[in-house]
Amino acid sequence: MNTENKRCGWVKRALFEFFSNLCPKCGSSLVLRVAKQGANKGNEFYGCSAYPKCRHTATVS
Repeated sequence: MNTENKRCGWVKRALFEFFSNLCPKCGSSLVLRVAKQGANKGNEFYGCSAYPKCRHTATVS
């Protein structure tokens, strides 16, 4: 594998990680949070940084 292919793979991975952490509803970034109450207390989840305007959440996999 030449260096250009290695660089291309790195860029694709970086772009995937960047765009996979965007809110599908509003396009803002997703932030790792910890549930403070309820049945999921103590569990981590991704929440939209535009909260409370956007209330999208995603589970941590």
